[in-house]
Amino acid sequence: MLYDEHGIFVGEVDEEMEDRLMHYGTPRHSGRYPWGSGDNPYQRNESFLGKVDSMKKAKDADGKKLFTEKQIAAAMGMNTSELRKRVSLANAENRAYLSSEAKRLKEKGMSTSAIARRMGRNESSVRLLLDEGVNERMGATAKNATILKERVNQLDYIDVGKGSEQFLGISSTSLGNALHALEQEGYTLHDVDVEQLGTGKKTTIKVLAKPGVEWKDVYQNRDKIKMVKDVYSEDGGETMRSFEPYKSIDPKRVMINYAETGGTDKDGVIELRRGVEDLSLGRNHYAQVRIMVDDTHYLKGMAMYADDLPDGIDIRFNTNKHEGTPKMDVLKPIKEDLENPFGANIKPEEKLLRAQRHYIGEDGKEHLSAINIVKEEGDVDSWNRTLPSQFLSKQTPGLAKQQLKMAYDISKSDFDEINSYSNPVVKASLMEDFAGRCESDAVHMAAAALPRQANKFILPLTNVKENEIYAPGYRDGEQVALVRFPHGNISEIPICTVNNKNETAKRTIGDPGHVIDAVGINPKTAERLSGADFDGDTVLVLPTSNAKIRNKPQFEGLKDFDPKESYPAYPGMHIMTSREKGIEMGKVSNLITDMTLQGANDKELERAIKHSMVVIDAEKHKLDYRRSEEENGIAELKQKYQNGGGTSTLISRSTSEVRNVPERKEKAPSKMTPEEKQRYLNGEMVYENTNRTRRLVNYPESLMTKEEKRMWRSGDDEQVLEVKKAMAADGRRKVRDVPVTISVEKGALKSPYDLVSTGKYETTTQMERVYADYANSMKELAREARKVARNQPEWKADPEAKKTYSKEVDSLNHKLSIALRNAPLERQAQLIANKAMDDILQNNPDFKNDAEHFKREKGRQLDYARKKVGAKKLQIGGSDKNPLTDKEWEAIEHHAVSKTTLQKILANADKGRVRELAMPRTKTGLSAAKLARAKTMLNKGYSRADICDMLDISESKLINAIGIENF
Repeated sequence: MLYDEHGIFVGEVDEEMEDRLMHYGTPRHSGRYPWGSGDNPYQRNESFLGKVDSMKKAKDADGKKLFTEKQIAAAMGMNTSELRKRVSLANAENRAYLSSEAKRLKEKGMSTSAIARRMGRNESSVRLLLDEGVNERMGATAKNATILKERVNQLDYIDVGKGSEQFLGISSTSLGNALHALEQEGYTLHDVDVEQLGTGKKTTIKVLAKPGVEWKDVYQNRDKIKMVKDVYSEDGGETMRSFEPYKSIDPKRVMINYAETGGTDKDGVIELRRGVEDLSLGRNHYAQVRIMVDDTHYLKGMAMYADDLPDGIDIRFNTNKHEGTPKMDVLKPIKEDLENPFGANIKPEEKLLRAQRHYIGEDGKEHLSAINIVKEEGDVDSWNRTLPSQFLSKQTPGLAKQQLKMAYDISKSDFDEINSYSNPVVKASLMEDFAGRCESDAVHMAAAALPRQANKFILPLTNVKENEIYAPGYRDGEQVALVRFPHGNISEIPICTVNNKNETAKRTIGDPGHVIDAVGINPKTAERLSGADFDGDTVLVLPTSNAKIRNKPQFEGLKDFDPKESYPAYPGMHIMTSREKGIEMGKVSNLITDMTLQGANDKELERAIKHSMVVIDAEKHKLDYRRSEEENGIAELKQKYQNGGGTSTLISRSTSEVRNVPERKEKAPSKMTPEEKQRYLNGEMVYENTNRTRRLVNYPESLMTKEEKRMWRSGDDEQVLEVKKAMAADGRRKVRDVPVTISVEKGALKSPYDLVSTGKYETTTQMERVYADYANSMKELAREARKVARNQPEWKADPEAKKTYSKEVDSLNHKLSIALRNAPLERQAQLIANKAMDDILQNNPDFKNDAEHFKREKGRQLDYARKKVGAKKLQIGGSDKNPLTDKEWEAIEHHAVSKTTLQKILANADKGRVRELAMPRTKTGLSAAKLARAKTMLNKGYSRADICDMLDISESKLINAIGIENF
């Protein structure tokens, strides 16, 4: 039996360990009073820590450690996890006491050296004890415990079980330390079993409750167990923080730089004074931000530092608006949504609501920053690594053919690798997934990226030439082409020479060795980029050393063309809605593509591009786009190049939609005719109509009484409902059932050869033939993949293998249940997100047609809903929490599970891990097809990152396969 220095029993020890402890003894103590007594209320922590430290350092005569961590924990009467928590808590409490004692002596007027002598410590350690910033970091456990204590006092019962740390924003270790600290204060932890409806299985929830609360109280009130969701972390998961109202700054600190004084050249840029803590960008040199002003408005744009701000001004906002525009009219009014007043996701986007930055001010206290980051350094560099047809179809047929062939070759190497797998169920599953990707590629026709292409933020530099660019990551003197989307014509592609020696750029944007994803260009260069500004716009940067990029001088009519000046609104004019903008932008983009492919002259293209520039800004700046359409002769251009309207070439037709297609589904093989079955086995898709209908109910005003019309038009929900009831009762409402229809992209319905502008492959343009051949080859690859998938040998489970691998089978079934457990939560999240989007559309019906922002908002609402209900799929093999082991895969390969179970496992598994396990072992770790493709790309100038992204392999696997000396 083991007792501490106060005679308190702390646990049992085995004979061997007891013998060690007897010979080891305990530290010798001297002094008048027993060790551990005195005024320090945390002296027992010192005793505990001293004992642990002493046992960790103890060694025998041979220098070998006497005690393992497990043995030390046992000696203290706890397990290793409890020991670590106790050590962490003791250290935190001890430091808090020492810090407060140092402060108390400092307030008495004692010097640092005097305090050090009094406390028996050196001066440097005392300075650390007095450092508020250090104290803030060191008090993590106490801060987390305080927030949990506040929440449990409000909510009575809170869920602190597995996964809750994701909502709290902290690590599981930090959460465990905080809970241990609260237990020391008397707060209670209880494990409550809750039945899963549907499966009958039990889920254990760990619940934190107030002091004195017993298990039965929690169980009887289990419906009141809540999750803590209104917190976040900004220090990598060390501590929690409660959300605070956004900090607003005084308008007097903001200066507006109008068009007349150069604001147009930096339109959208927020220039900040260096060294102002509440406006610091932290580790960033630049960032897309939102800053609240006067609690009513906000600044939106790209923030960077400036060294020439007038005295008393901390922010200079650049705008193309004219002098005389009131300052607050230049800014944007905040939204009514207090959780999202800026209408954008604030970093980090993976958190539930928003994140906020704090800093330690000159007063030694913590303050909230006014900077709210939307995108920061490193957020765009890894965006889509393909070449859209919108760009490539306007280049030479030779370049298009080269990059489309590479895209096909990459997919073919993927096909060959999957085809080498021996497991028929795995091969079939992955081939079906692969076929779906090929079909999508055949419709959208994005080509492989060029070497070293990357997306970059654009920032203004007024002291660089129009044909130069500050482009960290690229070589001085090399040329790069800049492309912005939507992309109209090659006259909008400036080619610039890299100059990374610009000292102003180094100071404002950052040293070339540290800048990740930004380039600096002259404002005149930005004008050529489809009217780009500097509020967070990005460009695709393409080195020209590996490809000849077509461009031409900017059209004369577009030089200095300002849509806002040329087509301002007039009183009473209809303002373009977001829905109309989406429709019109799609029309004019397709028109420009069709005109380019059919050889339109420069004057015609100039007219279409000018109109596109008006359309893209018409909603935001209230422009007269109808006058632009008339003056630029858009109807005439449509008649000439699109037969009066609609899309004309394969490039634009492929992704355009065919509406009112009867709803369909894949036909089950058991229901197929012999002819359909043969087509199915040959890899073709066989559909059947669902024949579903939906009921349409109309209430014709022509059948309403005068009073009913008044009530119907009042907008009052109760009055409208009353009219509906009356018309339903006497049969005046019109009810009919109509077939459910869907919209399908033309490229998915028809052969690409049928979508070319002339209707015949032989007579169409060379560029269309290049794209048609690619799309057709991808469709054929998809068909071949489905053929392989549907002609695999039958899989049967082996009863003997099931016995041999019973442990692995049980483990696989358990992991499958964990992965499937997310399904009802995901359904709940989808319901919540759909309801939120319905509410948004009810207030703003046109929002659905603003494709970019509508998609972004859907993602934001779904992300919020998933976190709200705790939906997070733990794929098998996707993380350490739900791994797929080599031994479990061995069980699968020996047929220890049924085909149905294996299909479920594959449907809920990380495909990368499955492919890693399924691929036949090779010396290089890569299939022969991918190794050959990687070597070819390397020879063509692609970087390691490019090759890994495009082949979906890890960098370490690539290096091992090819050898570091070859890079």
